[in-house]
Amino acid sequence: MSMDTEVKVPERPSSLPEMDSEFVIIPPVSHPGKYLYKGELIFCVDIGDVILEVEAPEAGMLLSMEVKPGQKVEPNQVVAHFDKSHPEPIKSKIFHGFSLGHFLSGALGAVVVLGIYAIWSNEL
Repeated sequence: MSMDTEVKVPERPSSLPEMDSEFVIIPPVSHPGKYLYKGELIFCVDIGDVILEVEAPEAGMLLSMEVKPGQKVEPNQVVAHFDKSHPEPIKSKIFHGFSLGHFLSGALGAVVVLGIYAIWSNEL
C-alpha cells in the first residue's frame, strides 16, 4: 500500500519582511526514484535574500518531481510526491561502505600470504 505524501513549496517564513520576490527552484533538486532518508534534501527555493531547504519528512522514495531548477513556483504549490512506505533498497543495507577496493585489498592480501607460505614450505 502506497503512503503517497505531497511535498509542497514552503510559505515565506513569518520572520521575514514581506517582499515582492518570486519563489524560484534552485539546485540541488533530487530526482524521482531516489530513496531519501529523513532530513535529506529534496529541493531548494530561492525567495530573494533567503534560500529555503525542503527535506524529506521521513525515509522513503521520491516518486515524482514536477519542477526543474529555474522554475517559478508559488507557496503551498505541490511540486513532488513522496512514498514513505517504500522499503529501503537492499543494496544500501548490504553494500553501505563497501567498495571494490576493499574486496581486492583483502583478496590480494590473502593471495600474497598464501604465495609466500607456498614458497617457504617448498624450500623446507
